Amino acid sequence: MSSWSWIDKLRSKLSLKIEPIDKNCDCAAVGVILTGNENNIETLMIKRHVKPNDPWSGQMAFPGGRFKISDGNLLSTMIREVYEEVGINLSAYGEILGSLSVVSPKNMPDLKVTPYVAVVLRKPMIIPSREEIEEAFWVNLNELRLGKLEVMTSFGPRVESGFFYKNYFIWGMTHRILHELLSLIV
Repeated sequence: MSSWSWIDKLRSKLSLKIEPIDKNCDCAAVGVILTGNENNIETLMIKRHVKPNDPWSGQMAFPGGRFKISDGNLLSTMIREVYEEVGINLSAYGEILGSLSVVSPKNMPDLKVTPYVAVVLRKPMIIPSREEIEEAFWVNLNELRLGKLEVMTSFGPRVESGFFYKNYFIWGMTHRILHELLSLIV
């Protein structure tokens, strides 16, 4: 079995819809970028800078952001945002496999976020945006551990389910995206 057969399996479980978006849409897109082989799949994650007015301050996330009219569609939003946040040109060095279910953050339920799954055969150089990103690094999906932790939210402290990875806790919308991804890979 080829070390890249996991990509074909995952591609067969996803669909890629590229639809124009209403200019008034409160939409965003994130890039779930994967690399590795059948036994060692990794995804690129970012840790956002801690900022007082950022509703996702300091959280672990996938690179991405809000739709702009000039994007035309959410796939273009994801490609633009990934390049702006981590310096990876997915149009040149990646393959878009499809999208996962649209999700919304609990603190902004009207924001609709489309996670697009992409694959790169080799790890590209990461150039984190100094403005938004504190860290960007590859997370080995086999090393994620389920758990619960009390986190501070805009609604106050609460216990959240999530994944532990080394010294990081991945929760909220990012946890839900990872959970769906893992259900398709296993």
